[in-house]
Amino acid sequence: MPLFRRWDRAAGLSGWTTRYDLAFELALGLADCTYLSSRFDQAEKLVAELLQRASSIIDKAAAYRLRINLHVVKSEIGRLWIARSSACVYLGIDMPAHPSGDEVRAEHRKMWRNLGDRQIEKPDRSAQDEFSGSFAPPCGC
Repeated sequence: MPLFRRWDRAAGLSGWTTRYDLAFELALGLADCTYLSSRFDQAEKLVAELLQRASSIIDKAAAYRLRINLHVVKSEIGRLWIARSSACVYLGIDMPAHPSGDEVRAEHRKMWRNLGDRQIEKPDRSAQDEFSGSFAPPCGC
């Protein structure tokens, strides 16, 4: 973490405008390390800043992923669902919290109809990939 902090002190706010890509990756790394060090309150502040500064949908999704993970480890189920819903809305994903069986089957049919004869290919990196792992319900709920 000293590397993250040293760069932040050296570059300051200008780093966000002159080297956004590096600034974001370093700030995300610092937030990740802070989260993994169980300094959750500090990590939440860093994530809030990342969400404000994120200039691309992929960067915003990376910050949401970390926010969701924070809520999972803190067992903040209500805040977890709010963060997931916010991320889904931002990414244009309409995902009800409790879809009925009919809704799930209808979406499944719609997906296959839209796919047609095309093959499913995995893109290099997408915004949805950044936090899609966060959709696993905590504690099997």
